Amino acid sequence: MASPPIDAPSHYPASQTALLLLDFHSMFVENLADGKGQNALSIAASTKVWAKSKNIEIIHCLIDADQTPYPTCKNVQRFASIISSFKSGGKEEPAALREDAGDEKTFLRRGGYVSALKSPGLAAYLREKGIVSLVLAGLSTSGCVLRTAAAACDDEFVVTVLEDGCADNDQDVHDALIRKVLPGRGYVYTAEAFREGWENGTLGL
Repeated sequence: MASPPIDAPSHYPASQTALLLLDFHSMFVENLADGKGQNALSIAASTKVWAKSKNIEIIHCLIDADQTPYPTCKNVQRFASIISSFKSGGKEEPAALREDAGDEKTFLRRGGYVSALKSPGLAAYLREKGIVSLVLAGLSTSGCVLRTAAAACDDEFVVTVLEDGCADNDQDVHDALIRKVLPGRGYVYTAEAFREGWENGTLGL
């Protein structure tokens, strides 16, 4: 079998791979219709267990409920409303992702910033740890997943999106991003296909 090229996830061992869990705030999970948030959460939680067993870095990326959105952000009132709602509950991650968290890192970003790479210290931490391959799961597909994937590609990371580990209120938007947009720069797999391909060294071949 050919050696995976440097732009393929299978080129990178566990020590250079990280699973980013994006914006799994309880409120977001519960607000997605038809159980889509719960389904994505379940996939993210099982992937976290698998990643931990492989010594893959797990990083939680969330919105900072203690900071107001930056003032020039379009639709700033919508972001401010989210922050306000967090103060009444829902900012925490569900227990399924916090169980056995140990020394897993959490990075917070100011409301209005959508890409997790806007979280202070995150990019520097990834570089310091020598991480090159990022695996993304989160809510929502058209929000933090898309924006983090785009920013990460431009920052020279190898990016994989777990299609069943993310969700969007608009299923057509989710499907279009998964099938037509995200594969243009990164890789898209189901969580099961990613795990199998990672273990077999066939991702990106």
